[in-house]
Amino acid sequence: MTRTECTSGNLAVVETALSEVLGQAPRIIGPASCDKSAYSSDLVALVEIDAAAAPADWRFAPASDEAEAPLHLLAALDPEVFAGLDLAELGFSGGFSRELRKNVYLLRLPSGRLFALVTDFF
Repeated sequence: MTRTECTSGNLAVVETALSEVLGQAPRIIGPASCDKSAYSSDLVALVEIDAAAAPADWRFAPASDEAEAPLHLLAALDPEVFAGLDLAELGFSGGFSRELRKNVYLLRLPSGRLFALVTDFF
């Protein structure tokens, strides 16, 4: 995996996916990290978004390795935030857009900070 700051093109894809799946375009806080492997063009991006952007009807449950999301990439995408953090400490919820073929997973930290993990359908 190669962690890089998302290009403007990838950031536009992330913003479109967030807007479509969340029903609004949330404010992105700080840079977005993207993963591009040498073997795949699939998008995996992590962005911090405004904590108020979580839709009221989304229910958060403790995250786990059982989730159908690439949570194993969190520490590589943002080691300052996720390295050493137990997944069970994260609130986890998700949605998707069939039209865009994107998944959006929301991750709420115990501090209340909210991150969105945006992926292509796998």
